[in-house]
Amino acid sequence: MDINKIFNSFTSEDDNIVAIDFSEHPTYLLGMFKKIILNHKNFFIKNLIFLLKSDPDINHNDVESLGDMLIYNRAFSYIEKIDLSNDAHIQAIENNYTPQLMASLDSAILYFENVEEYEKCAIILKIKKVFVEKVK
Repeated sequence: MDINKIFNSFTSEDDNIVAIDFSEHPTYLLGMFKKIILNHKNFFIKNLIFLLKSDPDINHNDVESLGDMLIYNRAFSYIEKIDLSNDAHIQAIENNYTPQLMASLDSAILYFENVEEYEKCAIILKIKKVFVEKVK
């Protein structure tokens, strides 16, 4: 295998290709929110094992609380970018309805209620309302 042939297969024309950033697309935002929430327990277990190996005296409840805070706030950083005044965002919400996404929204609402961050609950509830209206 000639390494020069591999690198020569890329031309200067390839440098002019525009990359599309989907990281602000509402479908991406909803998907990341759902993925983070649903993978939360898996993430927590892996981190707990790691932390217990490094410090066996660590408090399991403190680690769980910290893990919940990190996960739910990270997930919220995606969902808060949904703009309910934008028709494309509303359409993306309606097109991406799944029971898993609804469960993720419910889980986040429950978490933020428990830590008394009601303004975050209100934002999530507005998004959930779009799903509920679609199902009617």
